[in-house]
Amino acid sequence: VGNVYFHSIAVGTQSHYALPAVTYNKLGRPASAGCIRMAVADAKWIYDYTSTGNTIKIVKGSTKKPGPLGKAKTIKVKGGINYDPTDPGVPDSRKKKDYKAKRISGYLTKKGKKIGY
Repeated sequence: VGNVYFHSIAVGTQSHYALPAVTYNKLGRPASAGCIRMAVADAKWIYDYTSTGNTIKIVKGSTKKPGPLGKAKTIKVKGGINYDPTDPGVPDSRKKKDYKAKRISGYLTKKGKKIGY
């Protein structure tokens, strides 16, 4: 009911490298008074495929009954990682290096290929 905002995690700057790992790892849990925080790739999908005024139905899911679209595996990042692994503004080479070093559990390439999830 009313206006609900869908957005990536707000960090107070436009830098791709200002996101604390602890904040990123809270995705999927309530964190504010009603906004829906998403990974960059998910927020971009909403932006690309919906329009102002569209109605979006939010359903409550669970691990056993995840909802109509299922539940994607959550990417986790370790301390010291300061970016969203789904952000196309972060070079694939950096994501690949951090993935191989096990600092991130997965990432999305600029071409949309999912690695590790």
